[in-house]
Amino acid sequence: MTEILAIFTQLLLFIFLSYFPVNKFTTPEIYRSLENSHYNCFAMNIIFLFFIFLLASFSIVKLSSILYVLLVLYIFLFYLNYKNIYYELISKVNFSLKIFFLIINLFFFFNTSYNLELGWDALNIWIFKVNNFYNGNNYFFLFSEDFTHKNYPHLGSYAWAFFWKNSLIQKEYLGRLFYDYIYLLSIFILIDSFKKISNFYKLIIVFIIITSAIYYQNEFNGYQEYLLFSLLIFCGKLFLIINSEKKLKYTNFLFFGLILLTIIIPWIKNEGIFYSLFIGLIFLLTNQSSFKKKTFIVAIAINIIIQIFIIKYFFSVNNIFQFSLDIDNLLKNFHYKELFLRLSSTTLYLLYASTKYLLVLFNIMIIIYIIKKKIFLKNFKYFFIFFLLNLLFIYSIYLYTPHDLIWHLQTSIRRLVFQTSGFYFLLFVELFNEKLKRSNNKKLI
Repeated sequence: MTEILAIFTQLLLFIFLSYFPVNKFTTPEIYRSLENSHYNCFAMNIIFLFFIFLLASFSIVKLSSILYVLLVLYIFLFYLNYKNIYYELISKVNFSLKIFFLIINLFFFFNTSYNLELGWDALNIWIFKVNNFYNGNNYFFLFSEDFTHKNYPHLGSYAWAFFWKNSLIQKEYLGRLFYDYIYLLSIFILIDSFKKISNFYKLIIVFIIITSAIYYQNEFNGYQEYLLFSLLIFCGKLFLIINSEKKLKYTNFLFFGLILLTIIIPWIKNEGIFYSLFIGLIFLLTNQSSFKKKTFIVAIAINIIIQIFIIKYFFSVNNIFQFSLDIDNLLKNFHYKELFLRLSSTTLYLLYASTKYLLVLFNIMIIIYIIKKKIFLKNFKYFFIFFLLNLLFIYSIYLYTPHDLIWHLQTSIRRLVFQTSGFYFLLFVELFNEKLKRSNNKKLI
């Protein structure tokens, strides 16, 4: 009974920390800029929460102290708006979606509590970092520790430790429930982006996305891929809002949120460095001001330089991305036969990995449809450029890997394919909304 209560309490904590400081009542103009969506506001607040985690991970501030400060601030905001919040909660508007969001979260939470096994990466990489933060140490304490891949990014582990420490009964899996929560929130952001369809159809889409984005039951057992999956959806959504044709009062605020996201992502997993660079490159192609473009690139560059500096000079690790960056030596060892073998093997495994997730297959069909029909919407080119850069990135990994090629492909490519699948699904959302808009215009004519 105590464990059940702890799970319910954890869900309330996640929602409470997601509800502030940006919401319909504390920041109404920002709420409108975020498409009048509570889920988009939740995402923005989680971005701020992750950034607080990132800063705190380098300090000696206790995990419990951070929570107390946040609770005091958010309770004050709640007190100022509690009547409006109460009426919003009991409102019949989107009530079915609210209830289903709670139910599906609880379903995932209880499933995690029942399947306590940790995955290979979690046991060999992440749990050591989690224990480091849970025991009150900061990021720099990892330098003196002796375990495999201690130089890997740590932010996901910090979030895990934070919610483990600040749980009712302090059981390890209670910290991991945040991974479930942020994943489901990202799915609801996707379905909330569909315009002018009933909640019934939105619920159906939720079921379809969730079932098509899960391959096997261990994927929530401490793996970081679902965090990247979710944060890239946040990133894509913010990018679309900022780059929309609507005149928004708080574009600068949303722009700041996007910058924070591209700072956060590299501290989740190594490939996050490349994803943030891709986002920066496509942002350069938008019609945003020159100042914003320069600010965006400078922020990304400084963040990556800091991360590489720490890994190289504090951890004394030369292989920053799991393989040597000495390109000259790598090229000298290449022969045409091996090059062909690596490219063909990567292609085969890439195709095979794509069949493991229905969501990935669906994205591929949408991309083929858009190309075949020559549909050129404003934002499509940015997603296609990201897709091509990501494809180049995936091939480069296996072209230069020092590990056994087949082993490396078997153990990693599926997760690389999955991580960006939610980001590409926004292509379908844009296509659907545009088709619906044109259909409605024809009816009016």
